[in-house]
Amino acid sequence: MTDCLRQLKETGSTANLENLVSFQEFEQLIDVPKYRQIEQQFYNKTSNGIDNK
Repeated sequence: MTDCLRQLKETGSTANLENLVSFQEFEQLIDVPKYRQIEQQFYNKTSNGIDNK
C-alpha cells in the first residue's frame, strides 16, 4: 500500500505499478453487495416519500 501511495504521489499515476488488486478483487474487499443492498433500500422510495415496498 505504501508503494502504491508513493508512486501515486511521485508520478500522479499507478499505471506501471505491479501487484495491484483487480477491480473485481477491490469490490470484494470493500463488500460491494452490502452497499448495493443499502442502495436498493433508498432506491425503493419515490421522490414523494412513499415507500414502494
